[in-house]
Amino acid sequence: MTPGLRVRPRSTSWHRLNADRPLRRPGRAVWSGVNLANNLLPLTACDRRIELRDFVVADVAAYVDRLPEGASPARALSDLFWMTLPWAELAAAIGPLHVLDIGCGNGYYGSRFREWSGGRVESYLGVDAVPRPSWERLSEDDPSTSYAVQDAEAVSVPGEVNLIVSQSCLEHVGEDLSFFSRVRDQLAERSSPWLQLHLVPAAACRALYGAHGVRQYTPRTISKATRLYPDSARFVLFRLGGNECARVHRTYITDTGPDRLALRHTSPERYEEAVRSAIETDMRRPGGDALFLGLAIASGSEIPL
Repeated sequence: MTPGLRVRPRSTSWHRLNADRPLRRPGRAVWSGVNLANNLLPLTACDRRIELRDFVVADVAAYVDRLPEGASPARALSDLFWMTLPWAELAAAIGPLHVLDIGCGNGYYGSRFREWSGGRVESYLGVDAVPRPSWERLSEDDPSTSYAVQDAEAVSVPGEVNLIVSQSCLEHVGEDLSFFSRVRDQLAERSSPWLQLHLVPAAACRALYGAHGVRQYTPRTISKATRLYPDSARFVLFRLGGNECARVHRTYITDTGPDRLALRHTSPERYEEAVRSAIETDMRRPGGDALFLGLAIASGSEIPL
């Protein structure tokens, strides 16, 4: 058997190839093939409790100037998702917001969440498998912000945390089902409400990003995670972006090749306009193949999703 193709029962993928190591050229080809197979039949054998929705913002123009320059379409969509969360309603439903950010990277979402929520985030804990130099400065600038080195599969959820989030993280976690079950076990005894929000790459990212992480996600594979939770939980799966955002990513980033600067850097103004137009087009015509997926797991029906 080819190394890396053994079944991992604690993963939404049936393989354990991780392109983050990274893989050599033959391994990248195998990685692409097994992920293509893993992404097949995206709407088959899905958890019927999952509510599928298209992520649509009524007035994108009101937010585009706040999106990061040079960001990929997926990152721009993700920031738009976080910006437009009903932060006030969430705080009213689950109480003062105490955030645990899985795979926080440099940790910059701590200050962003506080800004976008209008100051409703009372504490932010970012965890990642690798420490970052920015953590010390960020925690010094804001005492309510802290960081810790933890693997997602072994994460510890502090008692005050009621909002667990991840951004472009779970595709890098080898045993992502171990993460979901560990979080479930730690939240099971709580009587207070909680919410999880996880943004992950959809199947379209396999061809756009190249060898990146372990996997992409579909409603079928995400159902493996939601089935770990009891019937009292509520699940919404948001589809972010579509065919036009994928086309812009392919044109300005993927097709430029690894040996040349991406067109988003050589033609920045043109790129920014293309991203904004693509987001607006996909929101006007939802229903294409999503670029990213946003999974919401809520502890009860009272939490606004």
